[in-house]
Amino acid sequence: MLLRDSLLATNPIFRRYWLGRLGSYAGDQVARTALLIAVFDRYGPRAVGWMLLASTAPRLLGPVLGALADRFDQRRLMVGCDAAQAAVYVILALLVPSLPAILVLTAVGTGLATAFTPAGRCLVPRMVGMDRLAAANAQLAAAVNTGIAAGPALGGLLLAATDLRITLLVNAATFVLSAALLAAPGFRAMTPAVAPVPAIDSPGVPAGSGLAPAAVPPGSAVVATVHPVPEASVLGDLRAGLRVVWSTPTVRVVSFTLLASVVFAALDNVAVVPFGRGVLHAGDALVGTLGTVYGIGMAAAPMLLVMRRDYRPERVLAVALLGFGAGTVLTAGSPMLGLALLGQALAGAGTAGRTSRPTR
Repeated sequence: MLLRDSLLATNPIFRRYWLGRLGSYAGDQVARTALLIAVFDRYGPRAVGWMLLASTAPRLLGPVLGALADRFDQRRLMVGCDAAQAAVYVILALLVPSLPAILVLTAVGTGLATAFTPAGRCLVPRMVGMDRLAAANAQLAAAVNTGIAAGPALGGLLLAATDLRITLLVNAATFVLSAALLAAPGFRAMTPAVAPVPAIDSPGVPAGSGLAPAAVPPGSAVVATVHPVPEASVLGDLRAGLRVVWSTPTVRVVSFTLLASVVFAALDNVAVVPFGRGVLHAGDALVGTLGTVYGIGMAAAPMLLVMRRDYRPERVLAVALLGFGAGTVLTAGSPMLGLALLGQALAGAGTAGRTSRPTR
């Protein structure tokens, strides 16, 4: 009965989007793991540090790229991002270029993924309606966590069984699939947004926030218009959003805390490859397993939180940060693979706990 009433069963448009996201996240992790292992083996640990920079620095442009989602057709933007990412990984697979070119192409791919995310968030409420938004977000989170959990192990296995080219082409195929699903006629004919609310009652949502009007839950103290895009420039929108963050103490503290934790989480994810290779002397498949266990921890944490709905978000955030730190320390100090796997699972649970929200 529950499966029959699920959005995946009843909403074909959302199902296409969900399948595309699942494939893209899994493929991304497959390629990321394979690329990191290949770069480490060919160019050494210092090159992995450059890969970290190339794969994380473009995400700092998130507010600017998010503002683009407010100004362009979001479905076309998503299709374009997917198609461009497919092209990036085809080039990487066919040419297997030098390290500088790998870094540039990796940065381009990360920038495209960063532009895709807010556009997708804006469209989800229009796919499912406000009354099913919480269920849609939960199912999308399951797709993300499944992709993150399965991708690294698949990447390690593919790299061990085939070679880097085939592994990267598999990732390119996932983006082609996602673009095809988003370009399907049913998706193009998606139900339009609800009628605009008078501006006098609706000050709007800051551009670049990645929030569609219907994505703002009732009682959240945030009011939105259907067309929240002001006449100001993208940089003007960005300055307005940053002023909101800086002028609100709670938002400021949470924002900077999450920024620091995300940066160090990215460092941990990349460092797993030289750690697994150089310290644990693990093969391709086992290095991928270290990343997979991290994803399993990410998937398990929200399930545990759902079992207890009366938790206080600030306590969850504090415990999550401690869990991530403890898991990272355990991984780094592990003399054997088993303890490292346990540390990765704990760190992954902490990462998921940082972004979990109460469901009541």
